[in-house]
Amino acid sequence: MASKSTLYANWYERHFYRQGAEVNIDSSTKRNRITGYSRTGQAMPSYYRRIRDGLSATTPMVVDATEVEITPGTAIGLGRSFDGKSTLDQRFEGHYQTVSDTPAHLVVPTAQATATALARIYSKIRAEQSHLNGLTVVGELRKTIDSLRHPFVALVDLVNNHTKRLEYFQRRLKGTERYRKGRMRKMIASTYLEFVFGLAPVISDTRAIAEALARYSDERNGTNLSRSKASGTGEAILAQSTFVPDDLPGVSGWRISFANTTRKTTEYGVQYLCGLRASQTIDSSSNQRLLELLGFTPENFIPALWEVLPWSWLADYFANVGQIIEAGFTSTANVTWISKSVRQRTVLEFMSTVNAEATRLRMSTNGYNGSASGSGGSYVMRRTSLTRTVPLSLGIPPLTFSLPGNAKKLMNMAAVALSRQKHSFQ
Repeated sequence: MASKSTLYANWYERHFYRQGAEVNIDSSTKRNRITGYSRTGQAMPSYYRRIRDGLSATTPMVVDATEVEITPGTAIGLGRSFDGKSTLDQRFEGHYQTVSDTPAHLVVPTAQATATALARIYSKIRAEQSHLNGLTVVGELRKTIDSLRHPFVALVDLVNNHTKRLEYFQRRLKGTERYRKGRMRKMIASTYLEFVFGLAPVISDTRAIAEALARYSDERNGTNLSRSKASGTGEAILAQSTFVPDDLPGVSGWRISFANTTRKTTEYGVQYLCGLRASQTIDSSSNQRLLELLGFTPENFIPALWEVLPWSWLADYFANVGQIIEAGFTSTANVTWISKSVRQRTVLEFMSTVNAEATRLRMSTNGYNGSASGSGGSYVMRRTSLTRTVPLSLGIPPLTFSLPGNAKKLMNMAAVALSRQKHSFQ
């Protein structure tokens, strides 16, 4: 990108004294839109043929692009001395703040974005091998049945007549108000948990099994199309703002005060892309392929153990332990190539406006009654940096911790806490 001196005019001052009180500043920029672009990388010969053959056409690359949009401003300040003998006439045209060449990216925490991207791509790789984890389904079935306080028929009734059931239970409650409220809260929590951790997983697993059987049938008939590529993305954002309510350009005799606002935002995005063999490693007509689709494979054993552990679901609400375990036991034998792209996009916004109150006080302090209005201009800088690499392996998602912000997760935790709360019911 061109140097600062070639992009922006330097400040220059013009002082006029009429009755000793006029100052005019012009800091107009030479250009209102500036762009810069740089790219380094390696060429890939015959990349069309490689893409057609399902091979990697990815090479390392670094791109950095910057764009600046500048909007000049105009500010006018007029005043008259207390004795009426002199006037103050100050004018500003142009851009108040000198624009830097290239904004630096903020240091954004990247672990969560990387973990999300890897978890998503591993999920797609596993989906090509297995449609569900049948070991988890079998392992949770007994736990699900044991956790239900009512038979399956009552659960069906719960789905169809949930509100009526709660109303019926409420009418039958007797005793003190505290007793009735406590029993009702536990009843609501229990019926909610029966559905969330009982019937809902059964419905979901039944649907997944049916889809796996349909997929097995399609593969045998040769009508199922396998995924040739898989991708996973993750993002993180960091923003910073500064506000200077009273600022002067440092010119002798200048009375107009500017309020300056600067906001800087950096978006960090990471994408993993990998190629997958279109053909299956297991004969689609064999029962072994059916077992693979249903998830009855050795690599699913450890993830299934984690899923059936008591309270593992709660641990996954706060940390990505389950995702790390799944990634560690996902076969990447069908992965043919890997590409990783990291994008950083920073937007720097600056806006300067006249602080009318501060200007009035400054004029008054110097013996004038007056006011000012207008702006010192604004600019928006956008910088995008892209780095693409060709890693040898996907790696394991980093361990991350976060608070569950999903409404469903919060409801599940609240229901569990309420159902386990002890009441005296007196």
